Amino acid sequence: MGGPAVSAGSVMAGTAVPPVMAGTAVPPWSHARFNRRELAGSLGDMGTFLPLLLGMVRENGLSFVSAMFFAGVFSVLTGLLFTIPMAVQPMKAIAAVAIAEKLTIPQIMAAGAIVSAVVLVLGVTGAIGVVARWIPRSVVRGIQLALGLTLLIKGVGMIVGTNAVPEAERWENYLLAGGASVVVLLLASSKRVPAAMICLSRG
Repeated sequence: MGGPAVSAGSVMAGTAVPPVMAGTAVPPWSHARFNRRELAGSLGDMGTFLPLLLGMVRENGLSFVSAMFFAGVFSVLTGLLFTIPMAVQPMKAIAAVAIAEKLTIPQIMAAGAIVSAVVLVLGVTGAIGVVARWIPRSVVRGIQLALGLTLLIKGVGMIVGTNAVPEAERWENYLLAGGASVVVLLLASSKRVPAAMICLSRG
């Protein structure tokens, strides 16, 4: 028999206890699995993580090597502990604001530490469910829309007026992006052929 299941909802609500912490002798990764869908799922966050990271490297002077190293280490640790992907959405919001407002590295570190402490307290106490009920979904969607538009405006501003990329390479990039979009749409419901792996193999 495998260890007790840990649901994604309970983990995100901060109420899940990994099997190794629940007093059992079963390793928390005993019921984990690795297949092509798991491999594709591990690449699902790259579409937001890499652009935000590269933007912070360019605009805020963040160390690319250090960020990739620690992101990889903690992704492996949380994967072994909870056996599910752990997307840290508040940190993406911090990254979006940092890029748009050109925050300094100390400011980014302070924001990350404060948000981490708040999320930890909410998760440990179980208050995150109460807060989720208090805050209307429209407020959350409004913040997401504002951050998305801010990044869009920032990205367009960085692209407009640059001649660093030759015209031929621009069209190649446009075709690559269009082809990737078509692949994702066609394979969105496929369980046999992961779209993420195909897109990543083409760069």
